[in-house]
Amino acid sequence: MSRVAIVKGLNPVESTVKALRMIEADLDAVLHAEKPVLIKPNYINAEHPLTGITTDSRVVEGVVKFLKEHGKGDILIGEGSGFADTFQAFTNAGIDKVGERWNLKLVDLNKDAFVEAYPPNPLSLKRVKVAKTTLESIVISVPKLKLHRMATVTLGLKT
Repeated sequence: MSRVAIVKGLNPVESTVKALRMIEADLDAVLHAEKPVLIKPNYINAEHPLTGITTDSRVVEGVVKFLKEHGKGDILIGEGSGFADTFQAFTNAGIDKVGERWNLKLVDLNKDAFVEAYPPNPLSLKRVKVAKTTLESIVISVPKLKLHRMATVTLGLKT
């Protein structure tokens, strides 16, 4: 069963850390894996997070802080924007500053090497091309909860 935490606060970084503590996020698989952690926000375009369209960089920073507090060193942030230059989206959202503060690598997944993957028990696609970095990492998706004209809300559909 999924765990949900609701946190009120004025500091999104600390609120995110508090929420992750409240759900007692299971870190064993993340912290002890040889793989890096790829934090994947939702930057489909280069709009500022105050528009309500893209993930707030302070939430991403909260995830980074939580992982660092628990000893995870190999963390990167990656995205493949659909309608903008990914690094421009990172800059507009403030992810470039998060990367600088925490000494993290930023990756444009659109420009990554792609490899063919074969999903187990596929419903339709028997093979897909996937950014190599995602296959070599533990992926933590940090999507933006928002309305969507076709799906009503997006939740984690962007992953």
